[in-house]
Formats: sequence, C-alpha cells, structure tokens
Amino acid sequence: MAYDLFNSAWTGGHLYRHDLESIFYVLLYLCVQYTRPGKQVSASAKHKFPQPKFKPEPTDFFQHFASWLTEIQGQLCDGYCDYVRHLVATSRMRLLTGLCRRSLELS
Repeated sequence: MAYDLFNSAWTGGHLYRHDLESIFYVLLYLCVQYTRPGKQVSASAKHKFPQPKFKPEPTDFFQHFASWLTEIQGQLCDGYCDYVRHLVATSRMRLLTGLCRRSLELS
C-alpha cells in the first residue's frame, strides 16, 4: 500500500502513483523475504518488515535487484518530497495572497 494511503490526513483519493509504489513494495518484499522462488527465509532470519529505520537487504538470490530497488526507492522518495514541497509552496502562496488582500482592504 502506498505511503499516502496510510496517512489519515490524505484526502486526494487513489492515484496511479499509488499503484506504482505498491508494486515496488511487493517487489521489495519478495527480494527480502525469499531466498529463491518458493523458499521463504527462516522465521528467525526474517527482516522486520516494515518498521522504522528498516534497511532492506535483498537475499543472495535477489542481489542483482539491489541497485534497481535502490534507484526506484530514490525516485519514489524524490517524488514524495517534491509533492510535499509543492504543498508547502501552495500553502505559502495562499497565505501571502490572503495577507495582500487583507492589507488592500485595510487601506
């Protein structure tokens, strides 16, 4: 599930990027939790997925996916950060517009 959809303040509905993010998490889970197709890692060796400060390490079988996963994760993070920056900029613009209107009304 996409990060936005876990946030109770999210009101934007379901977006295509949520599907892309979900596919990434499924792929990441498979690369971390399976030693090969059909063979899950032992219960004692399982990564705690997900949790704060989780640092995913693909199993040996999936090591060739490591750089790819890192790149996708970086792109998802960059996209989310840009979205937050956009929200902040939009909020500031609304605030400034409101302040300008009020100052014009007072003059």
